[in-house]
Amino acid sequence: GELQECEEFRQHAEQVMERIDNALFSMEDPDTMKSILLETGAYHRRVVGFRPEMFQFAEEPLLNALRCTLDERYTPQMEVIYSVIVQFMTQTLIEGYNGG
Repeated sequence: GELQECEEFRQHAEQVMERIDNALFSMEDPDTMKSILLETGAYHRRVVGFRPEMFQFAEEPLLNALRCTLDERYTPQMEVIYSVIVQFMTQTLIEGYNGG
């Protein structure tokens, strides 16, 4: 029921954040970062009802989470940098989903 769905959502959210962490921590190795994102995008082909544009739904919540976490360290310059990174991540996930 509802509790089961809530638990499944929580587990999925944890997996999402773990993958994002892995991708961000591998930024210094662009090939590894891209590989993680392509693999994650490809995995979502198996998710019934998922469409690649759904990856974009996570952009704003992720940026909001970064803004809250970094607080005063989240400057306008940081926002530009993180926006570019998040857009790259989204496009790479979509590329992976589409078989890239």
